[in-house]
Amino acid sequence: VPELKDWVLEHLAGKAVGVDPLYISSEIAEEWRTRWTSQVSLKEIRQNLVDAMWFPLRPEDPCQPIVVHPIEYAGESVHSKLVRLRSAYEEEGAEAIVLSALDRLVVQLARL
Repeated sequence: VPELKDWVLEHLAGKAVGVDPLYISSEIAEEWRTRWTSQVSLKEIRQNLVDAMWFPLRPEDPCQPIVVHPIEYAGESVHSKLVRLRSAYEEEGAEAIVLSALDRLVVQLARL
């Protein structure tokens, strides 16, 4: 598998590559400039492109009641899952846990 700097040089010669300077260190940027010489230009893009594309099209957050799935689908009751989760974090000495996204909760439960 080629390194990114080599792939860019092979496939994007004569073009520009835009980077967010918040996520690319000045050392990496300089390494790329040195490798690409004048064949590929590096351009800083200050605007967050993900935000620019996402927010005009982002759907409304769903606002529906929580549905508890039957045991045959969930495999375990809500109470049992919460007891396991609390026990695991108490064993680690934690007094609380903040999970701000459903996918993080799923990952945590899968690890128990």
